[in-house]
Amino acid sequence: MHLPTFSGKFGFARLALLLGLAVPGMAAPPAITSATQVDLFYDVENPGDSQFGYRIVATGSPVSFDASGLPPYATLDRATGWINGSRNVPGVYDVAVRATNADGTVAATVRLAIHPATIGVRSSPGVFRPGQTFSVTLNYNTAVVVTGVPRLTLAIGPAGAPVFKDAVYASGSGTSELVFQYAVTGGDDDADGVQLLPSAPTGGAIRDASGLAASPTLPVRYFVSGITIKPDSGMVTTSSASSVASTAQLTNVSARMRVAEGDGDGSRSLIAGFVVAGSQPKRVLLRAIGPALNGFGVQGALIDPRLRLYSSAGALVAENDNWDGNETSAVASAVGAFALSVGTRDSAVIVTLQPGAYTLVVSPNGGEGVALAEVYDADRTAGPGASAISNLSTRGQIDGDGSPLIAGFSVQGASAGRVLVRGIGPGLTMFGVGAALADVTLKIYRDGQLVAENDDWTSATVENTSAAAASGAFALAAGSKDAAIVLTLEPGSYTAVVSGVGNAAGAGLVEVYELPAKS
Repeated sequence: MHLPTFSGKFGFARLALLLGLAVPGMAAPPAITSATQVDLFYDVENPGDSQFGYRIVATGSPVSFDASGLPPYATLDRATGWINGSRNVPGVYDVAVRATNADGTVAATVRLAIHPATIGVRSSPGVFRPGQTFSVTLNYNTAVVVTGVPRLTLAIGPAGAPVFKDAVYASGSGTSELVFQYAVTGGDDDADGVQLLPSAPTGGAIRDASGLAASPTLPVRYFVSGITIKPDSGMVTTSSASSVASTAQLTNVSARMRVAEGDGDGSRSLIAGFVVAGSQPKRVLLRAIGPALNGFGVQGALIDPRLRLYSSAGALVAENDNWDGNETSAVASAVGAFALSVGTRDSAVIVTLQPGAYTLVVSPNGGEGVALAEVYDADRTAGPGASAISNLSTRGQIDGDGSPLIAGFSVQGASAGRVLVRGIGPGLTMFGVGAALADVTLKIYRDGQLVAENDDWTSATVENTSAAAASGAFALAAGSKDAAIVLTLEPGSYTAVVSGVGNAAGAGLVEVYELPAKS
C-alpha cells in the first residue's frame, strides 16, 4: 500500500486542505472588520445630517457585498459596501451583512440604532403677564415616552443680559408632540421675545418605543418664540380687566388627503382655502409636502407634489415645484415647521398677501399618494389693523374610513379661543359638487385624544347658525346631515377629521373658522 507523499510548500498545502487546516499566506474567505453596533443621532439643524452612511469593511478583497433587514429608504452599493439611509426613521435595525470574495462568503449582524429627534418647535405667541402660562411644543419624528420631568431652557430678558429659566414638561408622552409650559412670575420682563436655547431637554428621559434616547440637540439655534412678557404694574382696575379681549388666533393651518392626477374636475387635488383678515399685508409660508411624509410613517406618500396659489378672482398668485431650501428653510425653522431634507421634491414658497381669500391647490406631478398642504403665519404681527389667518377650508375626496379628510390648526395666544369647525357633505350639492357625501361625521383631537365630535349639525342649531353668521360661513340647510360644532379651545394644536358615516366615499369639506370672543 502506497501512501501519498507531500513535500515542499505545495505538498503541505494539499495536506492542510485535506485536514481542514488554515494555510498561512494563502487565500481565504473575507473577515468583516467594521463596527457591528452603530448609534445614529440626527442633528436636524444640519441639513446634510439627514442621511447617514455606513460601510461594510472586510479583509480579503471582497468583490461584492449584500445586506438584508435594512432600515426604510436605505440602499446598499453592492460593489463598495456602502449603506446609505435616512436618520428620520427611528428604531433599532439588525442588518444581516455579507462580504464575498473568490474563496467564500462571510456573514455578520450589524445593529443600526437610529435615535429619535426633534424636528420642529412651535410656541404660543402673545403677550403674557405674571400669573399666566405659555407653552412651547416639541415635535418628534416618532412617538416618544417621557420619564421624569424634562425641562427646556428659556432666555428671558434683554438680549445682552438674559435670565435663564426652565419650561417644564406638561403633557404628550406616548405621542410625537411634547408640551412644555412656563408660568410667568413677578419680575419677568421680556419686550423683544422669549428665546429657546438649542440644548435638549434636561432633568428627565425622552425615548422611543425601542428605548433609544432622543438626539441631544433641538432644530434651532435661538428660537424666537413670539412671546413677550410685560411685568405686572401692580394696579388692576375693574374697567381695565373687563376690557381685555381674547388674543387667541389661528397661526398655522394644514390639510392632508390622498391626491391623484387625471380627474378633469380637479376633485382629486388637495384644495385648501384660507382667509387673510385685517387691513395689512400678511407674509405666509406655504408648503406642499409629499416625500417628507415618509419620515413620519405615512404609507403611500405622494412622490412629487406641486403647489399653486390662487386669489379669489382665480388669478395665479404664486407657485412652486421642488423647494430650493434657502429662505423657506429659515422661515420654516422660525415658525416651528418640521425640516425638509435637501433635494426632496416637496414644494414651498414664501409670499406676502394682501387681505382677502386665497385657494391653495396641491396636485401630483404624476401618480397618486398622500399629500399635506400647510399655511404658516410668517410674521405674526399684532396690534390695530394687523392681519391674521382667520379660517381654513379644505375640499377633497374621502375614500372611506381609511382615507378621511384631515385638517390641522393651531390656536395660539394668551387665552382660549373660540372656533367653529364644520364637516360638510350634503351642503356641497348647492355648489354643484357631484358625488358629495350624504352623511358626514366630525371629530376633533388634541395630542391624540378626542376633544369633541358631532354627527348632524342640528344638534346645536342655534349656536351653530349664529356662529356661521358671525364668521361669514355659508348657511346649511335645516335637517341636513352636515356636521358642525362650536368650541372654546385652549392654546395648542388640534386636528379635525371628517369621514363618511358607514364608511361611505364621496366629496367632503372641512372648515375651521376663528370666532370673536364672547362679550
